[in-house]
Amino acid sequence: MFIPALVELYTQRRFPFDKLVKFYTLDQINQAAEDSEKGVTIKPIIRLES
Repeated sequence: MFIPALVELYTQRRFPFDKLVKFYTLDQINQAAEDSEKGVTIKPIIRLES
């Protein structure tokens, strides 16, 4: 029930999921940790490039 409710809010533009996450490359992992600690981003996501 929870996830579908969040998706519905997102489609209504009432849940700014895209503003809660920030993508980083592996070489930016220290910056991601720092940003998370400082509250710059809620959820840092490290992209592993293949």
